[in-house]
Amino acid sequence: MRLRGLSINGSGNGTRSGIRGVSILSALEVHIDDVVIDNFVQQAVADVRGNTGKLFVTNSNFRNNGVGIGLAPTSGTLNVSIDNTAVEGNGIGIAAGPSVNVVVSRSVISGSSTNGIDAQGGQIAVTSSTISSNNVGVQASSGTVRLYDNNIMFNTSAALNGATTSFGLNRIAGTPGTAPTAAGAAADALGTQ
Repeated sequence: MRLRGLSINGSGNGTRSGIRGVSILSALEVHIDDVVIDNFVQQAVADVRGNTGKLFVTNSNFRNNGVGIGLAPTSGTLNVSIDNTAVEGNGIGIAAGPSVNVVVSRSVISGSSTNGIDAQGGQIAVTSSTISSNNVGVQASSGTVRLYDNNIMFNTSAALNGATTSFGLNRIAGTPGTAPTAAGAAADALGTQ
């Protein structure tokens, strides 16, 4: 399935009334390219398929939703690539449950009222991205979060919460929270706001 060049708005008369922008229940491969999804009560994109599959998100914007991208397959393994995408002003930016492998690159996760990145059992790798102005930048409740060459700044409660691994070159400013574990000779710049 391919969604391209769409604008999906869930608001009704200035309030959120739509439940989900896109619900993926079953598919081998889904491509979301150049799509704007905003103002949904739950997820802009909810991938809850019951089979192993792939999700590719590029050049898109998910804003003012309960969750920008929610990944919780009911069966199988979900492999996800998110590239050059803005996830802004949501309750949670990107949430990944068990059996989910996510790579986020060249993206912005900003303005989430709770967590920008939320690993709830899945594996998330974030590279060359900005995670800023969230309550918590990266929440690793369970699962694995790997970071390389990111700007993690100006998050209110903590930049990082839970166990994360850094492959270096992350610039972390503000309340750092839980320091990442360095992979090899990785080095990060830590500062305060």
